[in-house]
Amino acid sequence: MALTLKHIPDQTFMIGPSAGWRAYQATPAAADYATGGYLITPAEVDMYNIIGALVIGTKYQSGGTIIWQINQPSGNYGASPVENTTGVYLTAWEAAAATGTISIPVEAGTPATYPVGTAANTGNTNFVATGAVTITNATFTGAAGDFSEVGAGTDLSGFPMWILFIGY
Repeated sequence: MALTLKHIPDQTFMIGPSAGWRAYQATPAAADYATGGYLITPAEVDMYNIIGALVIGTKYQSGGTIIWQINQPSGNYGASPVENTTGVYLTAWEAAAATGTISIPVEAGTPATYPVGTAANTGNTNFVATGAVTITNATFTGAAGDFSEVGAGTDLSGFPMWILFIGY
C-alpha cells in the first residue's frame, strides 16, 4: 500500500469492553494519491471495525495547504447505521480559487412590532433596543466551497498526518 501507517507509541486507549482509540501516523508515498483518497482498512489499524476516524495533527508545508478529511463509505449511513468493516477513505483537499462569497444578511434597526427600548418595557421578552441589529443565517454564493480534491497521482509525501481511529 502506498500510504504508510505507523502506530504512535502508547496511543491505544480502551473506552469500553471492546471499543478503543488508536492513533497512527499516516505518510503518503511520492506521486501515488488515488482518486477519492486512500482506503484504510480496519486490519491496517489493528481493528475489526472502524466506527470513525479523525485527523488530529498535520504537518504544515510552506509550499501549499492540504486539508485531510476522513470519509466513510456511503453505505454506512441510513436508518440503521452500519459499522464500517471495509475501511475509511482519507481524502486530500487543496485550496482553489474562490468561487463565491459568504455573506451575513443584517436587518438594521428595531422591528416595528417590538417595543421601543425604554425603561418601562425592559422586562418584556421581545425587548429590542432602538438601533439594534438582527442577524439572519449566513449564505454562500457560488460553488459548494473553495477547496477541491487533489488530483490523482499528486506527490503528497511531504504532508504526513496523525489520525485517531475509533472502533474495535
